[in-house]
Amino acid sequence: MIYWNLINIFIILSFSNFSKIFSCPSSDEFGIISNPTFSLTFQPPAAWTYPLPSSEETLSFFPGQPMTQTIAQNIASTDMESAVISAFKEIGLSPDSITVKATYIPPQFHDCYKNGAASTELQVLKVGSTFQIFENGVITRTATIGGADLTYDICLAQSYAENSITLTYTEISEQATIKIDNFSASKFTIKQLASIVTTKLVFGRGVKFLKEIVIS
Repeated sequence: MIYWNLINIFIILSFSNFSKIFSCPSSDEFGIISNPTFSLTFQPPAAWTYPLPSSEETLSFFPGQPMTQTIAQNIASTDMESAVISAFKEIGLSPDSITVKATYIPPQFHDCYKNGAASTELQVLKVGSTFQIFENGVITRTATIGGADLTYDICLAQSYAENSITLTYTEISEQATIKIDNFSASKFTIKQLASIVTTKLVFGRGVKFLKEIVIS
């Protein structure tokens, strides 16, 4: 866990351009941006995703994962919008007159099947099927099954190679936007807000950012 936190600290320091935030801003930083949009690219915490309808029978849901897309969307939107409100307060700006709207479509992610008491067809994932990898609270990769079917006992033991199963991994990348209306400020100030939002989502909600927030 200490190692993971150090990685997150490095990510935030890399993304946030602290040398610019805490030094004298350049003339470009004084340009005014109205009604900014933050574009986020990240790997989501389990709470921002939802599993298959059969996940309770197959035990293929992740810790902290809500059972429906609607709940996941509400959680993610609240997390993002609350991070913006908190960022305003942190730099001494009143959020009373602004409107914050997060836009995000939660993906359906699940683990491999782990319940030997499930119905027969829900005890195995066939060759070519996919499942996701959960690491340190974040869903990071999609695994595609090759070589042989993946049964619940192999999933539980994670004994893939011993059972002639190969897994091909694809990195997960999700997107969201946060629109702030009824607000204008310098680029310098808006970059400060984006930096604080990043920090709050990483350490407060477990989001793993893949790149710096894009401001438009």
